[in-house]
Amino acid sequence: DDSAKVYEAVAAAVGERELSIRLADFGADKCPSYADITINRNPSLGIRGARLLLSRDDILAPQVRALVRIGRQRPITVLLPMIDTVDMLRTVTERLCQHAGCPRREELPFRLGTMIEVPSAALMIDEIVEYVDSVSIGLNDLTQYLLAADRDDELVESYHDPLQPAVLRLVQRVILAADNSGKPVTMCGELAGDPLLARVLLGLGARRFSVSQSHYHRTVHLIRELDLSEQQQIASEALCVDSGAAVRRLLTESQPADSD
Repeated sequence: DDSAKVYEAVAAAVGERELSIRLADFGADKCPSYADITINRNPSLGIRGARLLLSRDDILAPQVRALVRIGRQRPITVLLPMIDTVDMLRTVTERLCQHAGCPRREELPFRLGTMIEVPSAALMIDEIVEYVDSVSIGLNDLTQYLLAADRDDELVESYHDPLQPAVLRLVQRVILAADNSGKPVTMCGELAGDPLLARVLLGLGARRFSVSQSHYHRTVHLIRELDLSEQQQIASEALCVDSGAAVRRLLTESQPADSD
């Protein structure tokens, strides 16, 4: 079907390199015009991501069948979007097994990863990480929900600040839990490509970054030029201050001379 053809084209382009495919994260700002999806009164807090997939087998099932087909040909990680609780994760996993024709999660022909975008999932990360093979932190949404500041509303743009200590402390919690379980953790989203933020994330223990193509070369150059022990010290100090402004000031004052 169409899903399988798209996934096969992506797999061919990636070659033997690592491949992760996120299940359709429809809802909120990701609702295509052609989709017959109900728009909630508050889309960001409505039926989106995993919630939508659980209510629409016609959307989920074709994806799973296509991913099974790819998974039998090459290694692949399937990312679950907008997981909010442990029971949600278990329910989604069971539904994947049903559509894949696998009695148990261990028999799925692909690895499972979960997006951590909702504060409740981040707070339950010690339990959640036991059910998956990897974790990806969706920093834009995690910041939005933690600080009650819509990422797409220009009126609250100044409140959507990933450098707030509350955000950094929660991110560190997720990174440490993943590391302790031996599971890889990836920073995702446009925010992960921000030079100041990338520095503090690196200091917090992030080692895998997923950024847009426009930020790729800048982020790679930045990470290669940084002194890791210095960033770890700066991140440690950033966790102890009480405002985003203080974190930003700390990072700016310690910024390498040749940074953009």
